[in-house]
Amino acid sequence: MAVALASSLLLVPPAHAADADGHFAIKGLGLQSCADYLAAREAQSPQYHQFGGWMNGYLSASNRYEDDTFDLVPWQSTGMLAAWLASVCEENRDAQFVRVVALLVNALGEERLRARSAVVEYETDAGTDYVYAEVLRRAQQRLADAGLYAGPINGALDAATKDALRRFQAERDLAATGLPDQRTLAMLFDGRAASAAD
Repeated sequence: MAVALASSLLLVPPAHAADADGHFAIKGLGLQSCADYLAAREAQSPQYHQFGGWMNGYLSASNRYEDDTFDLVPWQSTGMLAAWLASVCEENRDAQFVRVVALLVNALGEERLRARSAVVEYETDAGTDYVYAEVLRRAQQRLADAGLYAGPINGALDAATKDALRRFQAERDLAATGLPDQRTLAMLFDGRAASAAD
């Protein structure tokens, strides 16, 4: 995904809504360059976490104002998105951070949840995590398409879904937990993104 984002950086306008001339005010860290973002990421400085907060604010506003959208990033963590942004910024160090985030929003448009979805909670070694039922339904369909799942496409994290996830994880040399963790979903939905899921 990052390669596709990097190659199309200059082809995508920075936002869908603006004034009549296509201009809008950019606030805060969005004005910074990719080089600034990469430096903050490398140092793991407080500013790096502020970049993540800025990105999450942009995504929340996009969820609010994009047509036919409930959640643009229904399974991607902030850490995964930050890693994707870093890989795009590596090739576009002079680009404004806002442009790269806008590119991410545009690139993820087709994966978005168009309507509210129930949330399914599950236990991990680190505690309780969650995933949208619609994301599980999409995962079940992908697993079924790969011949790993024969159960109902219902968005439930049942025994059959966990078994299919374990088979998929074992095939991809992932920890075979049977859980829809970030690395598993990244590999299932976009194998190129799996390295960013750490």
